[in-house]
Amino acid sequence: MLLAKASLNNGKIFLGHVETFGRRFLEEKFSSGDLIRSQVLSESLVYGVDGISSFTFTYLLDEPTGESLAAYMDSVKEFFEIQGFIKSPPNISLFLPRRAEYWVFAQNVLQLFRKLGVDLSLVQLPLHGKNVKLSEVSLIILADPPELDGDEVAFLGKYVEDGGAILVTGYPPTGLRPVLGVDERNVGKYGGVEVIVDYLKRCSRGKILGMGYRLVYCPTLNGSEPLAILRKPKGYGGVRDIGSYAATLKEYGKGLAVFTGVPAKTLLTDLSPFFLDLVDLCLAHSGKELKWEFEGLNELVDVVVRDDLLIAFNHGDKVRFKAKYSGDFSGYEVLGKALVSVKDRVFEIELGKVEYCCIKLTS
Repeated sequence: MLLAKASLNNGKIFLGHVETFGRRFLEEKFSSGDLIRSQVLSESLVYGVDGISSFTFTYLLDEPTGESLAAYMDSVKEFFEIQGFIKSPPNISLFLPRRAEYWVFAQNVLQLFRKLGVDLSLVQLPLHGKNVKLSEVSLIILADPPELDGDEVAFLGKYVEDGGAILVTGYPPTGLRPVLGVDERNVGKYGGVEVIVDYLKRCSRGKILGMGYRLVYCPTLNGSEPLAILRKPKGYGGVRDIGSYAATLKEYGKGLAVFTGVPAKTLLTDLSPFFLDLVDLCLAHSGKELKWEFEGLNELVDVVVRDDLLIAFNHGDKVRFKAKYSGDFSGYEVLGKALVSVKDRVFEIELGKVEYCCIKLTS
């Protein structure tokens, strides 16, 4: 559900639909307890839920085994246990343009964010009016956006001018180019990215990250400064192209605007350390950082992360993954049936099918 993680202003109601009990047609078939549990608890990971309402058909409540209703009632109890831990929204939001043809792509890119463990909400007009609270959203990501309408450009420009940060990948919408400090140049095929600044956390100056042979948007600088350059594949008459910038940065008003012409899918799958560096660079503008990094996640594991909290819910078969915490803590509490161990601030977590764990850190 695309809007499931959209935070709304007070006074507005958002109804999320989750089909739990399934349908009975000609055969006596009902949803399994695992399916019901998966659907209910997946909605528990949304910030700002005040209540839950349910609807079903009488004959489904009377199904012979009684498992459907029991599974639902047990899941609702856990729903509110998990909700009790989520007291604030994520620091990061994904901008959802109003052009409906973009939404299918947004669903696909959200799966890639999930595999990296990047927890985010959604921002879209007119749901958020004309403002986003900077205290709640430190970074808005635009993943390969289409051209934006005038209201969307004005909204994002004001957000940056007031102190927020944006990270745009793939294509710079025409209206946002003054904010990003780039102009149109060309689209070309390149084989890698070379970092040319000293202050990224994971990728030092001179580090080269290969990405195969991919189409990349190459901007002309117009008030921004370069963070990295693109490299041509070997055998193309010199592998370094100084004029082809892989990422740029511009201070705009009180805020920060970062652009990379590398498409989101390539960034998230082939250049994930570079992408996480760009995210951390943007978060640092408001004094924040990515506290958790993951290894071994897949698209069937949902995560919620805060500075002192990790919640993971597994929709699929048993999975093992690692979660590295960047800060200090004196202890931790685990809720759920997961197997959890920790060494040198790295948590090793094993989740069974349709299981969750909440890890709460203490300082």
